[in-house]
Amino acid sequence: MRIVKAIFGHVSGRIGGIIVLVYVLLAILGTLGVTPHDPLMQNRIDRLHAPSLTYWMGTDLFGRDVASRLMHGIGESFTVAFFSVAVATLIGRSYILTRHLLLNLVAPLTVQVTLALAWSLLTEAGLSFLGLGTQPPASSLGLMLSDSRNLMETAPWLLIFPGVTIMISILGFNLLGDALRDILDPKMRRATV
Repeated sequence: MRIVKAIFGHVSGRIGGIIVLVYVLLAILGTLGVTPHDPLMQNRIDRLHAPSLTYWMGTDLFGRDVASRLMHGIGESFTVAFFSVAVATLIGRSYILTRHLLLNLVAPLTVQVTLALAWSLLTEAGLSFLGLGTQPPASSLGLMLSDSRNLMETAPWLLIFPGVTIMISILGFNLLGDALRDILDPKMRRATV
């Protein structure tokens, strides 16, 4: 229930969820045969009939109702898609999941997070330095570097401290990521034991 709440709390999740729900409803109706017309019935008299109150989306070359065929087609396509994914998931993504992924997922994600933090810090500092990130009067390391460019000769500490802080923090995140990789990687643990 939490996941549904989270999905519908997100704008794109709400839009995507509504679209999927409408398509699932149409698929169920089409599969049950609750369509405006028989999706397979051919009517030569109404061939290529333009959309109207009788045929909401018109008819095809054989006089079949396009709306009814869409509803039926959505059901067929969804059935095949869900069935094939379910079979593939149960047979394959369960063996792989239990044997490989779960055991090896924690280490790479932890390392990725620490390295991404370093990358994000550098990106934010660069954008702020260029005037595209944090704006005054707020404080940012990149903004502090940018503000101190003209004072380099008279007040070098205004440039040195933010620059060194950026460098050391990125180094720290990278070193932490390397250490976590070495500690959490099952292959590395076996080699050190």
